[in-house]
Amino acid sequence: MKGELSAKQQRYAEEYAKDFNATQAAIRAGYSPRSAESQALQLLRKPQVAAYLDELRKAQIERTGSEADRIKAALRAIAFSDQRKYQKWGASGVNVLESSGLTDDEAAAVAEVAQTITDAGGTIKIRQFDKLRALELLAKMEGMLSDKLELTMPWAKELAAMTADELRARADALRAAREKE
Repeated sequence: MKGELSAKQQRYAEEYAKDFNATQAAIRAGYSPRSAESQALQLLRKPQVAAYLDELRKAQIERTGSEADRIKAALRAIAFSDQRKYQKWGASGVNVLESSGLTDDEAAAVAEVAQTITDAGGTIKIRQFDKLRALELLAKMEGMLSDKLELTMPWAKELAAMTADELRARADALRAAREKE
């Protein structure tokens, strides 16, 4: 697929794959900043560019897949950790269990252990990593949460496929029609 692209188109696809910012990728690939937005949209519609982007994504997944799996495993260990694994709750209060009895996942969820020894005895404090944040990050990685707005109106795909100039022309036509009413 790479052979079917010009050097500039190939560079654009490689830049776009870095951060998925179409306009900035066009500028970094050498397109004019003034026309970068419309160029970027046109490039993304080209079947050769789209196919090359798919190749780049697959290669990136192969390279980073194991890293992503490790990150997800670490987040799962934190998100689904349970204080009862570290402490025994009983009539005499709360006692800390021995750390040697923890699994790797249980130990990975512990952010800090602090021990204070005094003449009257001592205390051990265990602080876990932020479970809520780990759940949020894990949900985002799994695609359950998104920071992006998704349009589900029937005409949304048509708008998404338009260039900035086409959108401006459509808006101008709508304004003119409204003014005639």
